[in-house]
Order: sequence, then C-alpha cells, then structure tokens
Amino acid sequence: MKLIIVHNDTEELWDTFKSLFEIIPAAGGLVFNENNECLMIFRRGMWDLPKGKIEKKEKIKQCALREVEEECGITHINLEDEITITYHIYNLKGTSCLKPSHWFLMRVDGSPMLIPQAEEDIDKAKWVTMEKANELLDEAFPSIKEVFKAYGTRV
Repeated sequence: MKLIIVHNDTEELWDTFKSLFEIIPAAGGLVFNENNECLMIFRRGMWDLPKGKIEKKEKIKQCALREVEEECGITHINLEDEITITYHIYNLKGTSCLKPSHWFLMRVDGSPMLIPQAEEDIDKAKWVTMEKANELLDEAFPSIKEVFKAYGTRV
C-alpha cells in the first residue's frame, strides 16, 4: 500500500505528522564480516538487524555501535557511513510512537562468533550471504527491507 499526500509545505506537513506521536529515536547497523556476509538476527518471529533506542545524552553513532555489541556479542566494530533513516509507528502502552531508526554500515575483521541477546528476545544471530539475506527479507519487517534497498543503491 502506498499513500501520496500533496502539500505546499512538506516541512510543515512533516512537523504536523510528527506532533501526533511520541518520538523514540533509535540506531543500528548493517554489519559485514571479512567474508562479506551480513549479520542478521531473528527476533519475535521476524528477521531483523540489530538496533535499539538511543539513551539519554548518547550520540546516534554511539548507540548504533552499543546496540550491535549488546544484541550480538561482538566488539571491535568499524562504523562507516550512515545508510538511511527508516520510520515505523507502533503502540506502546496506549501511546502512539514514531521511531526514526538511523542505520549505519559497519564492518568487523574476521567472522566473530555471535551471541544473541536473549533478554531482547533475539533467538538467533547469524552471518549470511547477501543472497541468503535477500531470501530472509521475505520474513523481515518492511523497514529492514528499506535498509537493504538503500544499501543496494550505494554499491
């Protein structure tokens, strides 16, 4: 489904739209190992990428690195460029929330062992080829598909 809205002041429209929600910014990463495999996680029945909420006084890039470290148990991550920002809406205890997620390209040396963070409902974390990642996107959130799409336009 697509929605097209025509307005003479896009910035005003965007500000009005955002005012309807509690804004909860987040950051995460599309991480590649030295074999050019990407890291994917399986959380709450869907394939996903590691990301999470930005903590108070935390910078966006710091958050992205911290979340990948916490959710997958890897360190020594090289953060590169921002890929895109995605937005999704959800309900949290009766409050409508808008989550802008900042996505960064990241790389690690080798192919480190992944440790899924069970406390965040992550059942699996694995390195997959881009071909396999494209297959898994059939079972991923639309925003994750947008991250891969944005990354693909950069190659």
